[in-house]
Amino acid sequence: MFKDFMAGAHRLSRANYVPRTIAFAFSFIIIALLAQERDWTPWHVALPALYLLIYPQLLMVATRYHSATSRFEIMAMLADSLILGFIAAWIDFYLWLFFAFLVAIALNASVVGGSRLLLSSLVLFTAGALTGGAVNGWQVQTSGPFYIEVMAMTLMLAYVLIVGFVSFNQNARLISATRAVKERNHVFRALVEISSSADLVGDVQEFVQEAVKRIHDLYPKYGLGMMVRDAQRPEVVRFMGFEGVATEEQDAVVQYLAATRAPDSRELAWTDPNHGAIFQIFFDRNPARGCEGIIVVRVDTISPLLREAARLALGMLSVHIENKILALDLKYAAERDPLTGIFNRGRLDVELDSAIRGRKQHGAMEFAVLMIDVIGLKRINDKYGHTAGDKLIQETAAALQKVCRATDSFGRYGGDEFVIICRGSSSTDAEGLRKRIMRDISGREISLPTGGGETVTAPLELSIGLASSSDIEPEEVLSAADADMYRNKEEWYAKHKRYR
Repeated sequence: MFKDFMAGAHRLSRANYVPRTIAFAFSFIIIALLAQERDWTPWHVALPALYLLIYPQLLMVATRYHSATSRFEIMAMLADSLILGFIAAWIDFYLWLFFAFLVAIALNASVVGGSRLLLSSLVLFTAGALTGGAVNGWQVQTSGPFYIEVMAMTLMLAYVLIVGFVSFNQNARLISATRAVKERNHVFRALVEISSSADLVGDVQEFVQEAVKRIHDLYPKYGLGMMVRDAQRPEVVRFMGFEGVATEEQDAVVQYLAATRAPDSRELAWTDPNHGAIFQIFFDRNPARGCEGIIVVRVDTISPLLREAARLALGMLSVHIENKILALDLKYAAERDPLTGIFNRGRLDVELDSAIRGRKQHGAMEFAVLMIDVIGLKRINDKYGHTAGDKLIQETAAALQKVCRATDSFGRYGGDEFVIICRGSSSTDAEGLRKRIMRDISGREISLPTGGGETVTAPLELSIGLASSSDIEPEEVLSAADADMYRNKEEWYAKHKRYR
C-alpha cells in the first residue's frame, strides 16, 4: 500500500516524505500542548494543523501527478522554509521549536542543494518569521514547560538522526550501485577479451578452457565450469573446462548432467550428494549446430550480477562455439576421403587426439574405438579389378555410416580399414555397436562391377576390433583396437581356410 502511494514520485520526494511527515506531526503535537498551556484559541492551532498534518500528504499526491522532477521537491523545500518561519512567529517564537525548525531547513537544504539552497532557505525562513511577527503582533514567549522543551529537543535530535539514516541508506545504495557497475564493467571487459582471443585460439577445447580461466579470475572464490555437449544426447560431452572445482566434483557434475536435459527455465540448482557442494547450472537457450552450452557455478546462492555474467558468457560461448565448429567443418571438408566421402585418417587423428585429451583432463569423458577391416579386398581386386574393389569400399563405408550415431567420428583409416571413435561410450556401449555391425552388415551380399561391364556378387566380410578408455590408458586405445581387430581377423581365416 505504501509503495503504491509513493509510486511515481521523484526519488528526492520519496526521501523527504517520511522525515517531513514524522517531524511535522511531532511538531503539531508540541504546538497543541503549547496551546493548551497558554490557552490559545482553536483558530490559533488551525493554521499549524492544516500545514503540518495535511500538507505533506497533499504534496506527495501532487508530486505523483507532476513531472516527477527534483525541481518540484526543491520548490516544496523552499516553501517549507517560508511557512515554517511564519509558524515560528505564529507560536510566539517558542525558542526550542523555532530552533528545531531552523536546524531542519538548514540540514535539508545543505544536504540536497549545498550552500546556494541553504542561503535561499534561510532568507525565506527569515522572511516568513518577519511576516508572521507582523501578523501576530510580535508576541514573544521563548520559554515553555520543561516537558515540552524536552519534546522539542527530542524532535530536533530525531529529525537529525532520520535525515542521517536516509542519507546513509542513499549513500549505501549509491556505493552498491557503483560497485555493481564496476563489477559489470570487469565482466564485459573479460568477455571482450575472450571474444578477441577467440580467433587466436584454433582449438575449441582450448577456447573453452581459456574462457573459464578468464571468468574465474573475476570470481576466484567460486568454482566455475563450461561444457559443450550434444543437444540430443546429453551424455556426449564434446568440450569441457573447469576452474576451482575438484576432480571428483567435476565427475559428479558430468554424470549428473549426462542424465539431465535442460529444463524449460534453462536454469537449475543441484546438490552433489557425495560431496555436499551446491551448483547453479545454466543451459544455453539456443543450441548451436547441434551443440548445447552449459555453465556451472559452484555457489550456494547466486547473486543477480553473477547470474547475468553467466548468461552473457553463455551467449558469447554459443556464438563462438558455433563459429569455430563451422570453421572446423569447413577445414575438415578438405580432409574427406575422396573415394567414400567420409573422414580420412588426418581427421580421425584429430578426433582421436581430442578424445584422448578430454579423457585425460576429465575422467568422465570416456571413449571407445572400433577398428574395422574389410576381409578379402585384395582378392576382389585381383579377381575382378580395382573398380570392383572400390565399389566394395564405398558400399562398406555407406553401410557403416548408417549404423553410426551422429556423435560418432567415422572415417577410412587406410586402404581397407575403417575406424569409429565413440565419444561418451564405455566398452559395453561400443560392444553393442560391434554386435549390431556384425549382425546387420557383415556377411551381406554386395553387387560389384567388373572391368568387362558385368556385375558379380560377393559377401562383405568384416573383422572388428574394440578397445575403450574405460579399460586401458587413452593413448593405447587405438593400438589395442587394432590388435583386437587382427585377432578377430585370424579367427575368421581359421574358420575359412580356403580364403588364405
